[in-house]
This record gives sequence, C-alpha cells and structure tokens, in this order.
Amino acid sequence: MRLLALLIAVLCAGLVSTSSAAEKEAEPKVVFTLPESYNDEVDPTLDRIVVTFDRPMADRSWSWTGGGETYPQITGQPSYDTEKKTCTLPVKLEPGKVYWIGVNSPSHTNFKSAEGVPAKRHVILFATKSADGKPTHIPESLLDQAESINDSNPAGKNPREKAAVDAANHWLGLVDRRDNDGMWNNLSPIAASMITKESFTSQVARVRDMLGELKQREFAKAEHKTSLPGVPDGNYYLLEFKTSFEKKKEAVETIIMHESDGTWKVCGYFMR
Repeated sequence: MRLLALLIAVLCAGLVSTSSAAEKEAEPKVVFTLPESYNDEVDPTLDRIVVTFDRPMADRSWSWTGGGETYPQITGQPSYDTEKKTCTLPVKLEPGKVYWIGVNSPSHTNFKSAEGVPAKRHVILFATKSADGKPTHIPESLLDQAESINDSNPAGKNPREKAAVDAANHWLGLVDRRDNDGMWNNLSPIAASMITKESFTSQVARVRDMLGELKQREFAKAEHKTSLPGVPDGNYYLLEFKTSFEKKKEAVETIIMHESDGTWKVCGYFMR
C-alpha cells in the first residue's frame, strides 16, 4: 500500500501510562483544548469548552478566567471526567464573535493537580464563524497576548512548523467531532486522489468507534521532509501526537502535512 494512502493502522497495545514523582511535582500542562486555540472558524453551535491536562487534577477545583465581551455565556457547572484529566465548561456561543477563555490566571489558580500544584496558565483564544459561514478575524493584539502566555507550545519556535501543527490540530478536531465534510475538505489533493470520500470517512468512523472518545492529545515531534516515496517533491511535515482514548490508553497519531498554495493540508494519517 502506498505511503500516503490514508492508511489507518491501529495496534492495540493497551499500555497504561504512569507518572514519575518529578512529574507530580511539576506544573500540570494543557495538552488539548476544544476549540483549539487560534481557530477563527469554530462552529457557533459548539456547546462546551474543554481542556485536558497531562495528569489527574484536583476534582471540583477550577479557574475558568476572563470576562466582558470576549467571555462566553456559561450554561452549566464545570465538571471533570472520570480520570480527572479533562474539564468541561458548558457554554452558549454566538456567531461571528471572538472569545478569550483563560485556564488559570496570575490571581486565580484553582486548576491544580491532585497533589495541589497549580497548572501552567493557558489561554483558549478563538472565533466563531459568521452567520454566513465565514471565518472571523482575531485581532493581532489578542493573538500576540495569547501566544506570549501559551509560549510552552513546542511547535511555536518555527513559524512554518507551527502553521503545520495548527492545521493538523484543526483537522484532528474535525476527526474528533466526526465532521466528515470538514475532514475531507482539509485533505491534500494528493491524498484525496488516492481514496474516495465514502471509503475514507467509513474507515475513520470504524476506527474511532473502536477507540472510543478522545481523552487527551499532546504534540510530540515534527520532522520536515522535501521528498517522500511516491509523491512529488515539496514541503512536508511528519507530525507525531501522543494520544489517549477511552479504550486505548496510549497511542501515537502520525499526520503527514503537505504545503500547497501556501496552506497546509493533510496528506496521510496513521495510528499505532
């Protein structure tokens, strides 16, 4: 099978991750958010803000921070999942708006580990699509502020790499939400020429049904390539994400991103 044929290979290792004493003493870090930060075309029907940390957190303890026009309408009480790693905030969003939601702040630090260590501050900055489905501009001043706070992003040093990682995170979010049209529309023409939409979406649905809901996802590493077997030379990134699902504690998602006309599209998706 050709390398970029959207193969989804799942090896069910079923290993349970453990935390060292050093990890328990360190600051908890955000490894996944819904929506992803800096996304300017979030579906306004999304009814929750989600943050996942790299370790279990203190239950019934959180600091969702912010206020004013950029803070969403809260529709219920926050809650953690059974593993205490993912906290969900029920909200109501409006179309065509920019939102800023803080995870902790200098004065509010109730997001903390089970051992009581406050989490590193993080900002979920995003915008919803307009009523006619178009992206909403996020002011540069807000982007600069959020990026300065979220400077622990390992993909943040190289602008091209960061753009590829952001595009991959956006696509993975579409996979998580089972947005078949969004997944397909964000594929590289190279990938789309190798598989039908129906075959691709059915494969993704079958695998995700087997794995269950996403628990956490963390960007691990990136490798830039200008040549890959069976495809034209160009700019490619091989990106790895360490991921945990409801029915598979440890997995590695590999996404091949291809730069085409100045944008990054998904050219391959593998899992082990």
